[in-house]
Amino acid sequence: YCHHERIDGLGYPRNLKEHEIPYFAKVVAITDAYDAITSSRCYDDGRASMVALDIIYKCKGTQFDDELAVEFIKCIGVYPPGSLVELNNGEVGIVIETHENNKLKPRILLVLDQEKKDRVQKVIDLNMNIKDDMGNILRISRELINGQYGIYLEEYVKRGLLLGKSSESDS
Repeated sequence: YCHHERIDGLGYPRNLKEHEIPYFAKVVAITDAYDAITSSRCYDDGRASMVALDIIYKCKGTQFDDELAVEFIKCIGVYPPGSLVELNNGEVGIVIETHENNKLKPRILLVLDQEKKDRVQKVIDLNMNIKDDMGNILRISRELINGQYGIYLEEYVKRGLLLGKSSESDS
């Protein structure tokens, strides 16, 4: 009932002040906003996780609780499992697991080749400094929007793709 209330008192339905908003409503407000931004709806296309996290960060202290917003961003990470990414060699993959100590180098299921055509799926771990055919270390060049190049995360999950987060000792 209160997750659309805002820290600055401009929310709805009751225009509650920060101290009047229940703690869990503050948590739900952030997660609801993240879900709304990253999911395709009838009125808007979903956007990349990084866009959602940037919006949440910019709205901390006005729409969202400062500390909870920062903790949420830390929890989600740079490329959370399920992110669709393009590598510096042009291949496209799905982040399937992150490393607690190196969030910029997750494990990825490669699904498209450099020409954006289906490829034999292969899991790579960027934390292992894997190189491409030219000898360049593979890295993520950008996050893509779910559905880009015809890749929909939901289809992979329905087929059994498991997403997770490594423990600190695994990285």
